[in-house]
Amino acid sequence: MDFSQVNIESWRNLINGLAEWLAVIAGAIACGGIIYAGMLFSTANGNEDKISKAKKFFWFSLAGGLIILFAYAILLLIQNLLSGQETLPAPSL
Repeated sequence: MDFSQVNIESWRNLINGLAEWLAVIAGAIACGGIIYAGMLFSTANGNEDKISKAKKFFWFSLAGGLIILFAYAILLLIQNLLSGQETLPAPSL
């Protein structure tokens, strides 16, 4: 095996790619959870137990989405600080 092409930059690109991929998947799951909570709420028909379950599901999904967002931001911040950049790059959509 020839490892002469493996360097720090290739590892950084691999980690960035994995982090972006995981953030997108986890964000989609969080959005799906919020949509599901809305469906639970709209089909509750005034049943307090179902409304309580929908609210709980909504808040947990929202908290999960925010945790994902902040974790990704912290990862970008750490990478930029270690690479010597002083500003964060604009997000690519």
